[in-house]
Amino acid sequence: MFERTINKEMTLFVNNEEPRSKSLETLAGQTIYFSVEKNEKSFIRDDFYNVTMPCPRCSNPIKYNYYNLESIGDFECTCCDYKSQQEADYIVKEIDYENKTIKCNDEIYNINYVTPFYIYNYCVCIAICKKFKIEYDKIQKGILSFINKLERREKIEYKGKHINYLRMKQENPETLQNALDTVAMDKKDKVLFIGLYEIKDFEPAYANTFYFFDCDFNKVVESGIKKYVSFSTTVCYDCANRMIYAGANKENIKILDTENIELVMQELENTEIDNIYFITGMKPYYKIKEYLTSGKEENK
Repeated sequence: MFERTINKEMTLFVNNEEPRSKSLETLAGQTIYFSVEKNEKSFIRDDFYNVTMPCPRCSNPIKYNYYNLESIGDFECTCCDYKSQQEADYIVKEIDYENKTIKCNDEIYNINYVTPFYIYNYCVCIAICKKFKIEYDKIQKGILSFINKLERREKIEYKGKHINYLRMKQENPETLQNALDTVAMDKKDKVLFIGLYEIKDFEPAYANTFYFFDCDFNKVVESGIKKYVSFSTTVCYDCANRMIYAGANKENIKILDTENIELVMQELENTEIDNIYFITGMKPYYKIKEYLTSGKEENK
């Protein structure tokens, strides 16, 4: 589909570490590559359940030398010569996560968001601006003025509990993995509520279990979770099993085979630990958010 929209009169900006979009490189008149160098948040995957993707050229497995995001990182095909460019046109080489700065092509930029996903976005924005000869000061001003008002992470205070809500569309394993990585970065004692439901974008609806096995739960299990609550009427047991396979103690897992939000909230209220994480798709999010934020003064 994308191939039919690209022609030799176009300039194409492609992610040097994403095999599928990079495979469009020969279709445009000019291709500009953007990249993020290996950094302190890069990782490798050697889990038993690790999966990769087929090479866009020869369909053999892609090998990742490291990841910056799920399915994004320095890669090479295990059969043909398809791989990341050795040197991209625009590359973020230095990331200061604490002070929120990046260095792209020898220029330092202050940024608002320091997750790898946003850093790739900043890099391509810089590349596009440079293509149109926009000056550094204007680029920097634009980067700092950007605020994502629909951030997928929310913080909600509810009856003395600090709730970190990580919502997602639940349409691919990458979004689930990013949520899990966020949980794993918090090393304090915490409780994880995870509610993944069937997808009803079209008929017939389907229950998806393979996302759990495409994702790495090990770091989450090792991060200090004292209790897991898996809820839904479709895949709550599958999700609990995946956490057990990653090393979670069965005694610490509570399964709620229900979509009754009041029962889930009752479990929340009975939880003694005040550091709470919720991971759900959009279907239960609206009901849970309404429950948590109704009567805000009473909830404090």
